[in-house]
Amino acid sequence: MTLLVDPLSVLMMLIVTGVGGLIVLYSIGYMDGDPEERRYFAYMSFFV
Repeated sequence: MTLLVDPLSVLMMLIVTGVGGLIVLYSIGYMDGDPEERRYFAYMSFFV
């Protein structure tokens, strides 16, 4: 099994990682104090 990493693949990985990181950063403030905060971040970590 080989893994092909070309410039377009690198760009897409950076975009997806950046957007996911921004969502997590926003969620930290949004979910602050919510009783379901731990479950939310568990699901977020699983899907991101």
